[in-house]
Amino acid sequence: MTQKPDTDISNWIRSIQESTFTAPAPPRLETEQTRIIATQLLAQLKPHTGGFKISPAQDHDYEILTLLYPCFDASERMVLIISSLTHAHKFDLTDFILPIVSIEGKDFHCASYLFPADLLATTEILRIDESELALKRTRYEWKELFNQALPLDIAGSLPEKVPVSKTSQTRSVLSFRTRSLLCFSPNTQPLHHMRAYSADIDGEIDAALFVPETVDSLLILSDGATYLTDYPLLEELQSDKLTATTAVLFITPTQEEKRFLLLGKEKALSNWLLDTGLAWVSTFMSIPQPDRCIIAGASLGGLAAAQLLRVAAHIAQKAIIQSASFWWYETDPAAEGSALVQWSKHNPAVSLDIFLEVGTYEGYLLPWNRGFKKLLIEKNIAHTYREYSGGHDFACWRAGIIDGLRYFFS
Repeated sequence: MTQKPDTDISNWIRSIQESTFTAPAPPRLETEQTRIIATQLLAQLKPHTGGFKISPAQDHDYEILTLLYPCFDASERMVLIISSLTHAHKFDLTDFILPIVSIEGKDFHCASYLFPADLLATTEILRIDESELALKRTRYEWKELFNQALPLDIAGSLPEKVPVSKTSQTRSVLSFRTRSLLCFSPNTQPLHHMRAYSADIDGEIDAALFVPETVDSLLILSDGATYLTDYPLLEELQSDKLTATTAVLFITPTQEEKRFLLLGKEKALSNWLLDTGLAWVSTFMSIPQPDRCIIAGASLGGLAAAQLLRVAAHIAQKAIIQSASFWWYETDPAAEGSALVQWSKHNPAVSLDIFLEVGTYEGYLLPWNRGFKKLLIEKNIAHTYREYSGGHDFACWRAGIIDGLRYFFS
């Protein structure tokens, strides 16, 4: 491929920046339509409880999500938390606050939303005082607030007074296609554990390793702790003959604030793997050849996976890159998109294969990942690409990891 002049690359990056957008809030049904559905739902619930219902819309491409929860005080608000979509509208949550509706003489937080029928989304609720919502918060303070949301109960009801803080790590994931909550089997597989220092992040990294009886491939997975707790995937990998022989290295920085260094600093992840991680793995199993090793990550982890493939293909020649933060810059805002610039000038010396995906609700990341796909096509790098119905959501990424492995090994 002929290398583009720097001016052309700069103009291309600028066009990506200008095409980002905020995914719109889901439309709501009129109050009277909602009241009809909610009255039917109320008849199915225990007294003083709340719940939800997914029902078909007239347009077969959509489903209706109705939520109904008792209102205990005029100042309280119930907020629908849909993965990253609510976060994108954090400065104006109007569309996500359930209106207070009177049904059979009692007040309820109640709304009916239209969502795509193929949507997969972590879906939770947050009960909060109106005065709390008015507070100005940083991005991380908003994230902390949304993390107080409670999962939707699998039985379709919640306690009479919903507490503010979580009591478990269980996340509720709605599959609109099946009109149900998904249940992930908790991990029961034996794991090896290790904690080791990384000079690049000036902090420690926790590693967990799963080794099946027969090993023919290795998956290296960032944000590993999440896939062992809230969104476990080992049991599903073990139940599929295509993935049952894949060993998994779960990697997580001990301190959450070090994540942006491990995954955003160009060689931090590959350096740690070469200096420490893979040597430790080799004490339990033989490391497969690079064409049988897969680096996987989402968001900043997706960027790290792409960068590892570029700078350290001798570790892994396959990657599952999900919702990658290709906009990321380490220090200088003028360097936004530098990873794509680096890839535009990179000609791999070995064969690579990439599973690339991004969510249709990810307005900011969608054009960046489409830009990366464009580079892969121009450079004739083997890949598959999809835009899934969902957002910046571990539920979607969990499904993508499994599908990515099946893509590589089918």
